[in-house]
Amino acid sequence: MKNSALLLLLFVVTGFSGLCSTPADEDVSPPSLQLTLETLSVAKRIWDKDTEKNWNMIPCWAVSHAPGWKIDWCEDQSVRVRMEDSKGRTAPDMKVPDMKCHFLTSDDKSVLIVESLGWMPSVGAQWVRMNGEVSFAVSREEAETDPVTVKLVEGTSASFVLKGGGLGKDGSAEDVEARIVVSEYRDALPAEAELRRGKKLLRLEVEADVPLSIRGMELQTTDGIPLAASEDWECGRLGGSWDINPVEEGELRVLVRHSRNLRRCKALMDSRMSLAGLVREGNGKKPVEEKPEKPPVTNAACIRAAKGERPATAELAGLILGSDEIFAQGADHGQMVFFIEAKTKAPAVFGRRSDLKEQRLEVTDSTGRTLAPAVFDLYHLSHWRGRGGNGVIGVDGKCLSLASPGAEWLRIRGTLRLPVAAMQESPVYELPLMERAELQFPVPGTENTGEGERDVADAGEAPFCRLKLQDVKELKKGFLVVSVFLEVEGVPFDLERFELVDGKGRIWENAGPETRANLITWGSQEKKQSWYQNFEIRNAEDVQSLRIRMKYRTGVKMVDVPVDDMIGLGGPVPQKTGRKMP
Repeated sequence: MKNSALLLLLFVVTGFSGLCSTPADEDVSPPSLQLTLETLSVAKRIWDKDTEKNWNMIPCWAVSHAPGWKIDWCEDQSVRVRMEDSKGRTAPDMKVPDMKCHFLTSDDKSVLIVESLGWMPSVGAQWVRMNGEVSFAVSREEAETDPVTVKLVEGTSASFVLKGGGLGKDGSAEDVEARIVVSEYRDALPAEAELRRGKKLLRLEVEADVPLSIRGMELQTTDGIPLAASEDWECGRLGGSWDINPVEEGELRVLVRHSRNLRRCKALMDSRMSLAGLVREGNGKKPVEEKPEKPPVTNAACIRAAKGERPATAELAGLILGSDEIFAQGADHGQMVFFIEAKTKAPAVFGRRSDLKEQRLEVTDSTGRTLAPAVFDLYHLSHWRGRGGNGVIGVDGKCLSLASPGAEWLRIRGTLRLPVAAMQESPVYELPLMERAELQFPVPGTENTGEGERDVADAGEAPFCRLKLQDVKELKKGFLVVSVFLEVEGVPFDLERFELVDGKGRIWENAGPETRANLITWGSQEKKQSWYQNFEIRNAEDVQSLRIRMKYRTGVKMVDVPVDDMIGLGGPVPQKTGRKMP
C-alpha cells in the first residue's frame, strides 16, 4: 500500500476551538483555526498474525495554517478521543498507547492521523461519532542559530542550541539543546546518476530530546559563503537533503532556522460520520434505520481457489470515504477509494504487463442502490512478498460517489484480469568485488525462444544485459556495502530480485540486502530497463568476488480473478448462508 496507502476514509467537517496559553510578553492573539476531519479509514493490517483483530479505524484530521502562523507539532500525549457508534458501542477516553498518532505537515496545511488500536464500530453501524481534544504548538516567529561546523562523514554529529525553540509545561519559551546528524553522504546511485552526475547526496537530520520545529537550513563553506544548493525537506521539517559538489575541506557550516516563542492551543473535535459522508448535527434528520439483507457466507472466489480452480484470489483490504490525497488542493471528498489485495497460489506469482488498462467493478450499498463503478488503474500495481513467500499485489479503485443515507455496508463485485507468471532463476554469474566490475550475457529466458530470435532479428543485434557492481565501500574493517546493477535493453524482462549465493548455490549467509533496501527499478519494458539493489557483506576481509543469481518472472498470462466482498464502518461484514444480496 502506498504506503504509503491510506485505506478506508470517511469525509467529515468539524470545528476547531479552544483557549491558548499566552506568555506575558506576547500581545498578539493566536489565529482562529479550523480543524477538519477529512477522511476516516477502515484498514486491514496486512502483516498482523491475528487475523481476527487485524482491522483498524484511522481518522485523518487536517488543520489549515493561518497567514503568518505555523502549526509546529501535535502533543501526542494530549490527544483524548471518545468514540461511539449508532448501536451504542463506545470507546471512552482513548489515548496513547490505545492509539497511535502521526503528524505530517506541508507549507499550508498540517495533518493529524489517529490510529485506534483494538476498537472498531459494531457490524452494521450506520455512523460513528468521535469527540475529544488535542493540543498543538503554534508560532509566528522565526530565529536562526549561530553557525555550527559539521564534518561530512556519515554518523557524525555536532551540537547546537535553539534559543527560545522549546515550549515549557507552563507555556513559557525554553532553550533546546539539539544535534545535527550526518545521516547520509555519498555518491549518486545508478538510478540518480543522470540527474546527479558528479554530485554528492548530503542528508542532515536534527535530533533533540524534546519537540522542536525546524523551518530550514543554510549550507555554507568554512569561509561563510552560502552554497548554491536546492533544499529538499523531509515531511515534519526535521531533516533535509541536498545535491552538492564534493567538498575538499571535508566539512561545512550549517545555519538552522527554527520556530521560537511557541504557543499552546487546545483544540476540540466533535463529528459524526456515515458511509454517506458527514452527518450534520441539528439538521432535523435522523439516520434511516433499515434492516438490509446480509450476504452469503463466504467469498465465492475464495471457495473456487481453495478447490484449485484459480491461481490467484482477491479480497477487499480497505476503503476510503473521501479523497486519498490528503495534501491535495481542492480534493473531491464526495468519492470512495477501494483497496484490493490479491494473492497468488504457489507456484504462481504475479507478473508485470505494460498494456494493462483501467478495469471496473460494480459497487452497491445495503439499501439496494447501485453507485458509480470503482475504476482500477492496473498499470500501477504495488508488489510485495506475503507470508510463506506468496506473491501479493495491491491496487486502488476510485468510485465517484458515496453511499445512501442509512447504509450499513457496501458491496464490491466483479472480475479483475491480472497478470500471473512463473518464477525462474538465472545461472550464477561471478564478478570481481571491485568498483564498476561488469559482465555482459544474453538476457535470461530469451536464449533459446522463438520470441528471443524475433527480437534479435528486429533489433539487428542479440538481446544482452549488463550486470555490474557500483558504490563498493568498506564502512569498517570487514564490512562492505555494494550496489548490484542490471540493465536490459530491447526485450521485456521482469526481474524479481538479486541473490548473493555461495559456491554451492545457496543463499550466502555473510551477505544480505541493506535494511529497507528494496529492489529499485526504472525505465519501460518497450525500451530500456534498469534495476539496482544495495547489499551488505560481513566478514569480507578475504572476499575477492561475488556470485549473483537473479530471480525473474516469465510466461505472463492474464487470468480472471473474481471479487465479491462487503465492508462497513466496522470492517468486513459477516456473511450468512441462504440469503440474497441486492
